[in-house]
Amino acid sequence: GIEKIKRVAAEAFRQSGSPVAVDGSYLLRTTSASPSAEVSFIIIPLRAAGEEAVPMWQNETTVTVKVGSKAFANIYRGFNETYDPTGKDMDTMLTEVLGVDPSNPSSSQPSAMLIVENSDGDFSLDTNEKGYLLIYLGNGSFAPPRESVAVEIRVEQGAPLTVNFYVPSTLPQDSYVTIPS
Repeated sequence: GIEKIKRVAAEAFRQSGSPVAVDGSYLLRTTSASPSAEVSFIIIPLRAAGEEAVPMWQNETTVTVKVGSKAFANIYRGFNETYDPTGKDMDTMLTEVLGVDPSNPSSSQPSAMLIVENSDGDFSLDTNEKGYLLIYLGNGSFAPPRESVAVEIRVEQGAPLTVNFYVPSTLPQDSYVTIPS
């Protein structure tokens, strides 16, 4: 009766929005390429959008990236549950988690991994945790100035979270650029 209708409506409403949300500005890591630097890494801060934990296991989550005319299906390599980013600089995190040195990003294989501050070890992004989705675009697919970038994060339930932005027209070499979310 009425209770079942309420439950179905509540579930439909819950699934209509993305269970993850951007939690701050994006960080772009640039190359030392001359004459013009390009974006090699993207760091997206995430949080659980609702009151529940969001499972982020590799088999439940996909990360799709489009840079200009190039697109990569699922580059998500999972949730590094044991890595604690507290107090670490971003270059160290990118090297230790993704295995690519930001000062010499030679691998052509795009990849993405999630790390979490205050993690409780359950492979979920909880409301009291802050996640960082670390994305490496892969050498040969770096984003030049003024390029459009789209990242889609799809978790098991709910709508995907899509992040769209344009790379700034001028980029400092071998540095970080903040993009407001």
